[in-house]
Amino acid sequence: MRWHELTVHTTEEAIEMISNFIHEFGAGGVSIEESGTLNKKRDTSLGQWYELPLNDIPEGRAVIKGYFAEGTDMDAILEELKRSVDQLAEYDIDTGNPVYELKDVDDEDWANAWKQYFKPLRVTDRLTIKPTWEEYTPAADELILELDPGMAFGTGTHATTSLCLRTLEKVVQGGEDVIDVGTGSGILAIAAAKLGAKHVLALDLDPVAVSSATENVHLNGLDQQITVK
Repeated sequence: MRWHELTVHTTEEAIEMISNFIHEFGAGGVSIEESGTLNKKRDTSLGQWYELPLNDIPEGRAVIKGYFAEGTDMDAILEELKRSVDQLAEYDIDTGNPVYELKDVDDEDWANAWKQYFKPLRVTDRLTIKPTWEEYTPAADELILELDPGMAFGTGTHATTSLCLRTLEKVVQGGEDVIDVGTGSGILAIAAAKLGAKHVLALDLDPVAVSSATENVHLNGLDQQITVK
């Protein structure tokens, strides 16, 4: 299957609003790449490490990409997106003279292009996310989440996911039944099981997410603890 890739070059300030517009216009997925310059402060409090420079995006700029199913009327979506972005000036949001690009990509291009930037990441005191293609030697106290998200949401780097992981570490005491609604890559379901939940039901409407979560559950040896639907 091929996808229409809509790219917006804008400012970091406008990321949340523009990515939300792209979602609302029907994108099957959205990726965000921010500045990777050497002078950008990065959080290393939990042992995270970064391969710098990550990219050549200028400081304060960002690249947002939305992926739309083949056959989508991209001219209409692009026109509506430009109109919505222009209106952000009314709310004093600096979009930095955005530049728009359109091209077609294959499933494989979308699924694999970002992997060079996804490294082992310790997101809490105990939980570390390890991409399946990376070598990593864990410390004695680490719980490793083996992950290959593919095209499903959930690598652990997004703020909402990392906050959920930290919350799970605090509230899961062992023996609970957990439901993960909108499981994406399955990362939260896997974390809950690793932390001691008795059983996790992981649900998603997206067949790509269901497939990805099922594979990740198997990679972590949790087929008996996690049910994916």
